Amino acid sequence: LLPAGLLSPGGLARALSGPGGPGVPADLAGTVAGLGFARAGGWLRGTADLVFRWGGRYHLLDWKSNDLGPTGAHYAPAALAAAMEEGGYHLQYLLYTAALHRHLAARLPGYDYERAFGGVFYVFLRGVERDGEAGIFRARPDRGLVERLAGYIERGGEAG
Repeated sequence: LLPAGLLSPGGLARALSGPGGPGVPADLAGTVAGLGFARAGGWLRGTADLVFRWGGRYHLLDWKSNDLGPTGAHYAPAALAAAMEEGGYHLQYLLYTAALHRHLAARLPGYDYERAFGGVFYVFLRGVERDGEAGIFRARPDRGLVERLAGYIERGGEAG
């Protein structure tokens, strides 16, 4: 659970505007602005499948069992990008990242996002191949984006 101020699609879009980082779509703010929910606050609830530490950095991993097709080509980067967009998974991992960022900042003395956060992995299980990259989506949101989103969630309102 993550305490949240009063949130709206427009406020989320403003928090998500600007450079996103590797794997984060440039038009994400526009997509989020079109979400159909009323202003809401209280608690955000969600569960990342795994947070792990590797190479001295923390990473988020989410397993996906989506069936994108029968061949490895169906799990190539372009197909994964489409599945990530269709499933709303970009916003999902950004919310997970903002929550992890707040948690690590509160728990680790001297925490620094650039040094401590390694990135996000979405593993589409049906497409993973031995010794290959198929079926694995990676992203590493920029610090500024994560801090804007975490701040907006905490404060709510229309601040971004």
